[in-house]
Amino acid sequence: VYESTHAFTAESGYMRYEISKHTGDLVKIEKNGLNLLKEPVKLTAWRAPIDNERTIKQKWGHENVWEGENIDRIFDKLYSIECSDNIITINKSLAGVGRSPFFRYSVTYAFFDDGSVCIDLNGKVRDNCMWLQRIGFEFRLPYENDKFRYFGKGPYENYCDMNLHTTTGFFESDADKEYIPYIMPQEHGNHTNCKYLKIHNSLEFSTDDI
Repeated sequence: VYESTHAFTAESGYMRYEISKHTGDLVKIEKNGLNLLKEPVKLTAWRAPIDNERTIKQKWGHENVWEGENIDRIFDKLYSIECSDNIITINKSLAGVGRSPFFRYSVTYAFFDDGSVCIDLNGKVRDNCMWLQRIGFEFRLPYENDKFRYFGKGPYENYCDMNLHTTTGFFESDADKEYIPYIMPQEHGNHTNCKYLKIHNSLEFSTDDI
């Protein structure tokens, strides 16, 4: 890992990663010189509410900016960023606009000689915070990389409270197949217990317990 005025950069083999020193975000992932990201990687607690959440979504902030946590309007604040050997450690917090932070966290990026990176997230939700929809990293990728292969519950969409109709195994899909035209637009295309994901001509993800 080497440091410049505005970023930390890690290079190994055909992979190159760039983390902004101003935001703490992973802003570039390059493979053979081609940037695989459309936007910097963001940690978020927001997703489209499902129909069963039509009441609680008001408390998340959706359509009610005065009483909710404004989770759909997140501000990600950077406190510190440090580099030691091939490990970058970042301390940040998430807060809805005009609200106190609901999640304080640290994230480490450990870079390896084979071009892979291990991401470790540790954090604490505010004691009086309401139930959060999720905590997860959001990767925005070019649409042409729409095909993917995964190991998890499939092949149909499933959720923590609706997955008995699925099996666990390797499945292949694409962005169009995961779209569900619900009458009320909402979250869709989820797959629980996913341990591995390979996006066509792009990124590959796996958990540490695969």
